[in-house]
Amino acid sequence: MNILKWVLQLLYCTNIKLVTYNIHGLPRIITRDDTYARMQEIGDKLTQIHPDVIHFQEDWTTYGHNILNKSLDYPTENRLDEHVNSYSIFGSGLFSLSSFEELDVVEAPYEKRYGYDDIWASKGYIVQRLWISELQTSIDFYNTHMDAQDRSGDKKARKSNVEELIKEMNSYSMSHAVIFAGDTNLGSSDTDTETYNRFITGANLTDVAVTMNVTKKIDKILYKSNEVLSVEPVSYDILENLVELSDHKALQVEFKICKT
Repeated sequence: MNILKWVLQLLYCTNIKLVTYNIHGLPRIITRDDTYARMQEIGDKLTQIHPDVIHFQEDWTTYGHNILNKSLDYPTENRLDEHVNSYSIFGSGLFSLSSFEELDVVEAPYEKRYGYDDIWASKGYIVQRLWISELQTSIDFYNTHMDAQDRSGDKKARKSNVEELIKEMNSYSMSHAVIFAGDTNLGSSDTDTETYNRFITGANLTDVAVTMNVTKKIDKILYKSNEVLSVEPVSYDILENLVELSDHKALQVEFKICKT
């Protein structure tokens, strides 16, 4: 690399670390463990790492949420806690945090859900439009948790969830770079594979797992560049110190963001 190219990268590139983590934050009577002790430990360990952006799923309880929030203490935070129906027990379980300034936010429960497990909750998505001061521009960060389980009704609900995301990305985020990180519940069935492919092509996204040549998971991190910014993953890690604290793995990806 010549000196001029190195200087230009210093001036027009920055790295962003993102963690997405389904924290299994249901009440203790359901998890059959000490949920709130786990929330404290998750908060403490992520504070030590201090990624730039964190996307949580299954942050279900107010008490557990307050433990996380107090531990992490990020300047930008959004929690989608809307209860869609009168019989909903939980909100979306989504909690997004960032070190960056927030220019705008969209919070939306999904229109379709299937089964008692998803009817009692109000899953959806959060979009944070975050200002990257080093580059003097913004990126749209999407956090979501889609319909769970593998019945035909669940798979149809996930297809609907993906169509809502595609619509949002092709309207609200049409001219913006996008980083998507969340629990899609998209498995390896023919229907889910079709839904995944529709998501990738319909929103013009790239899967970090494909770029980095790692095993695909239902917890996915996807991205899209635009005319102003080039977005590329440079590292992918499973955070081993958090493995025993949930039934999902915490994934961390470092992106290099450069002005084009």
